[in-house]
Amino acid sequence: MARDVRRVSRPAWPLPDLAAVIARRLEEPRPLAGGEIAEAGTALSIGSAVLRQLTRANSAPGGASAIRGSRIGACARSLAYRLSGTATAGRTLDARARAVFALGDMAEGYVTAALGDGLAQVSGPGALRLRDVRSASGQRGISLSVDVAGETVEIPGHPDGMICRADTGAALALLEVKSAAPYKFDRAAALVGAGVSGWRPDLLPADHPARRRLVRDDVRPGEWFQAQTYLHALNLDYMGVVIVDKSSGACVSWWEPRDPAFMGTLSRHLERAQAHRGADANPALVPRVLADGTALEATVDLHKIRGTPNKGHGRLPWNCVYCPFWRVCWPGSEERVERDWSGRARRWVYTT
Repeated sequence: MARDVRRVSRPAWPLPDLAAVIARRLEEPRPLAGGEIAEAGTALSIGSAVLRQLTRANSAPGGASAIRGSRIGACARSLAYRLSGTATAGRTLDARARAVFALGDMAEGYVTAALGDGLAQVSGPGALRLRDVRSASGQRGISLSVDVAGETVEIPGHPDGMICRADTGAALALLEVKSAAPYKFDRAAALVGAGVSGWRPDLLPADHPARRRLVRDDVRPGEWFQAQTYLHALNLDYMGVVIVDKSSGACVSWWEPRDPAFMGTLSRHLERAQAHRGADANPALVPRVLADGTALEATVDLHKIRGTPNKGHGRLPWNCVYCPFWRVCWPGSEERVERDWSGRARRWVYTT
């Protein structure tokens, strides 16, 4: 499923419904357009992406980096801890997390291969090709230079691919493929169905019936900041985004436009993160603020009459739960495993 995103200009070159291209290709099994060589290369690419979770301590493309495009939307204090070299004391990649990442890599590689071959089957005016996709040797590396208080900061990244004109090879858009849990997929699909970006619930009209349900604490998720970093690094106007549900296999897609105000937002965010660098660096003085300005605070949930704490009182935002520095950032906090409405065990962190 895909929709045009309202309230943004459309590209002059026609860009297709990527989810529909993927669906058609998956429904028609056949040899890849490039023959056996293409099939061997694709199999090696998908396999190597999955294998890195088993063979590398730091499985991020390009290796370890304090600041990178995929985490630039994180809390300013979390970035400050990374920049200062603070030892991690919080969420780590355990066996379950690595298995989840491996399954995500496999799904993303499979969907990307289907998209690339689906586009390759089309010729003539308007035909597109997918270039610079992940190979066995890795992903294409890019870097965005940002001026932060007179200092140039380089933010590396690794896009999933480039969507190019078949006739000239000119790049038209970036590609980003994400696998998601059902609840995140459903949220993105609902937003796209409402005619806005799957990452921008804040674009919904104030009177939209689904706004209250879809607008969460994080108005623009980290994926949006990653997308903008890549678009500005390569000076492209659009990114084709594909989200695949890891549970059902369903796909949704949309075209994310470049935001001209992003560089200013990013510069201010990095200034916050670097405000206490130097000999007397103290990341604990950096505010717990996301790139979009959202403050991360513990839930306040007290009984209306007695004033005693209710069950959810003191719960930290999910951003903190998955942060590798939550123990040092929230001293004295504790992990608790609770059952959600479906009976599934979920891990939360509470202040004490």
